[in-house]
Amino acid sequence: LELEINKVVNRLKGKNLNSQERREARKALRASRPRTRADVKALIDAVGEDDTRDAALAAMRLIDASAPAEVASEMVEQVDVVDDTKDLRILRTVVDVNVSRNFSGARERIRARLNREPKTRIKNKGDLEMLWQNNWERGKRIGRVQILAEALAKLDGPAALDTLWGLDEVVATNQAGNLLAPLGTVALNRAVSDFPKESGPRQDGCLSVIAFSTGVDAMPILERLTESEDHRLRHVAAEALVRANAPNLDALLQRLVGDKD
Repeated sequence: LELEINKVVNRLKGKNLNSQERREARKALRASRPRTRADVKALIDAVGEDDTRDAALAAMRLIDASAPAEVASEMVEQVDVVDDTKDLRILRTVVDVNVSRNFSGARERIRARLNREPKTRIKNKGDLEMLWQNNWERGKRIGRVQILAEALAKLDGPAALDTLWGLDEVVATNQAGNLLAPLGTVALNRAVSDFPKESGPRQDGCLSVIAFSTGVDAMPILERLTESEDHRLRHVAAEALVRANAPNLDALLQRLVGDKD
């Protein structure tokens, strides 16, 4: 099934294939393993077409750490130039492959693109509702930042926190817990300390980080939060403890049963 990718792509672009031939060509494309820089570019081109998008993305995900140097180099370069006009799966795939394969130079390219992406200020829920207007263009802009931020979190770990915390696309959206809680207690402590200073969606983001903090080191912090004066902190701390199945969960819940909030 590993045919020359550009030939398969060009064949699919043709109009003279019947449905069975088209299915077979897409199957061949899906199983093709990129071997050259031209292969990667052909796949990027194929992703732009509805008929070949899924198969091309599947082939891109076959790129592994043993890929030829020119394939790895082209994938790193695509972090800079890939353009999603219909959805975000192209950038997501390019970034995921670079991060999971740890290609040389990927970290620097991802950080550079994150820095230059247009940023969105999200001060209230109305700002988020605006994302669905204009063919979701603002939503895709935020999505690009989130994809790059998630990649930076995986590459740099807790060292990325200050950068990520400055992004409303991360802290002021429903992705705050998913993106930041995996950074561990450094993110949890930041969420707790910044909670009273924040408002609106960013304050909700702090609560989300707390609710998704389930590491062993987070347990003592969460237990203390169940005694907080603020009922919102008590609530998300209990949520995190349940999610983590904390060792003394029964006793904690028994105590919280009497909490009027």
